[in-house]
Amino acid sequence: MHYQGYEALASFYDLLQTDADYPALARFYKEAFSRYGIGETKSVVDLGCGTGKLLALLAQDGYDLTGVDASEQMLSLAQGRTASLPDVLLLQQDMTKLDLYDVADAVVSSFDCLNYLPSPAALSACFDRVALFLRDNGLFLFDVNTEYKFRNIFAQETYVLRNDDVFCTWENEFVPDSSICHFYLTLFSKNADGTWSHSEEYQRERMFTDRVLRTRLQKSGFSVLAAFADTDFTAPGETDPRRFYICRRLPRNAKCTD
Repeated sequence: MHYQGYEALASFYDLLQTDADYPALARFYKEAFSRYGIGETKSVVDLGCGTGKLLALLAQDGYDLTGVDASEQMLSLAQGRTASLPDVLLLQQDMTKLDLYDVADAVVSSFDCLNYLPSPAALSACFDRVALFLRDNGLFLFDVNTEYKFRNIFAQETYVLRNDDVFCTWENEFVPDSSICHFYLTLFSKNADGTWSHSEEYQRERMFTDRVLRTRLQKSGFSVLAAFADTDFTAPGETDPRRFYICRRLPRNAKCTD
């Protein structure tokens, strides 16, 4: 989730993202490339790359990587993490205006980045740009927060994230009529002299239903090959908080019949 904000949160993102299993995600992507790919997967774009943890893991397996993120702060951290790794390019771009130097074999987007797009029109704009820079039969893999999560987990709840150096309250306000969940973050971070600094940040995510995602993907030239509840390829259910989609870029002269 790297599309909007992260001015205040960027420095603490990895510390607070304790439930993010990056090795499992990297294994999921590599297995999906093997199961669903047509031809070799060599070049990979990480759309919403954040602090570069996934980039670093995939780089160790020899992929040519491009990391794209809208946040200058997040990319600065990614630069530090990947500076010594070969074949990693970082670009600061809005995902609806993706502009690469060449087509890629695969595009991945993790941790509900697409939920930060503000509207179905923006979602389509993103899908169109991914399709433009993905080779024929290339794979597009992404995850989103589900309708169940917006209505039952985000809802109107407040959560506390903390460790010895950071304390964060995360207040949610989900508005069903707009499909938008507003996030109000209050952070306290410990300074070197033992004092604490205070900062606040606002973010928001939009709920996209499975039907909307599939319709917009089809219009942009994708076929949905599979959807899963987790990185272990579990079949999706009604109460999944997250859903993982595996899509194929149809050849430019083909039409989707899904």
